[in-house]
Amino acid sequence: MNSSIKLILEQKIRLVGFFIHFIYSYSLSLSIKNFFDIIYTGWLQHNFRYIGKLSVIMRPIFIYGGKNIYISENVNIGNNCILTVESDENNCGNIRIGKNTIIGAYSHITSYNQILIGDNVLTGPRLLITDNSHGQFCMEDLKRSPTERSLYSSGKVVIGENVWIGENVSILSGVTIGEGCVIGANSVVTKNIPPYSLCVGAPARIIKSLC
Repeated sequence: MNSSIKLILEQKIRLVGFFIHFIYSYSLSLSIKNFFDIIYTGWLQHNFRYIGKLSVIMRPIFIYGGKNIYISENVNIGNNCILTVESDENNCGNIRIGKNTIIGAYSHITSYNQILIGDNVLTGPRLLITDNSHGQFCMEDLKRSPTERSLYSSGKVVIGENVWIGENVSILSGVTIGEGCVIGANSVVTKNIPPYSLCVGAPARIIKSLC
């Protein structure tokens, strides 16, 4: 197929889409998607400890240990997120997400200890929050396959209210992020961040603080 024929076909196909718009517009497609996401949330509800009113989980999502996951009111969880709570004879994690919080698409939140996300938190896509790792950095564990190592947590993760977290941020175990913080994209948070701080980098460092 030469380029001129390909161009003509592409223009005709695009013209079909142009006319379909008058029957099935982009805004209508979003409304229909939201309608089915609400149905999907209701279908999932019994798999969680609690899902508050007006909260919506976008399709699809992977959950494990949902009976230890608490989602407050008016929470929005983007598509393709993973929420997992691990447990064994020694420990059982839990996740709690505060009201009016938005979790970006393709995010992964995994708990073996405790993860507390405050009210009015906004995150970009591809966020990682974990309070655990596969074993510790010691010779005994490193000589074993990661899948054979016992889960280990160095502490819970706490994210305060009104925090804004950028895209592709990783928040590791034992970290507390104070109220009103801004965490720049691609940051790796390994230490506590005081309230009203702006942080960037891997590992994340404070570049401005109002406290």
